Amino acid sequence: MRNLLLFTLMLFALVGTASAQVLTVDSNYRIVTLKPDEHGFDIQLVEERDPHDAQNWVYFKLETKIYQEIIRDDGSRKVFELTPQKFFKLAKVGDIVRVQGGRDWDMSIAAYKIWLAPVKDGVIDPSLLKP
Repeated sequence: MRNLLLFTLMLFALVGTASAQVLTVDSNYRIVTLKPDEHGFDIQLVEERDPHDAQNWVYFKLETKIYQEIIRDDGSRKVFELTPQKFFKLAKVGDIVRVQGGRDWDMSIAAYKIWLAPVKDGVIDPSLLKP
């Protein structure tokens, strides 16, 4: 009985670590395709220029927080929290996003936080995203 209990505990420990994330991500990416029906989008590094070269997949979890910052004419800033539905209405292919999350074993990214590039003077300005 004791061996069975030990075996069960070891099995749960192995299964628990197998689903853990490999590493964390905090970087700026360009949106390649939006897939609202699949709750995510394809991305590539900002430096890449091929608009069809998706390098990774980012997906939303229930606890994912999505933000967009508006910079007013007087320089003041206001941060808005977005729903995934609002994100898919505002985001466009080619937009820059900052993604904070964990990379899974299949190299997809489970997003904890997503920042849509800030809007300044009515225009999205990716240079204002924090690195």
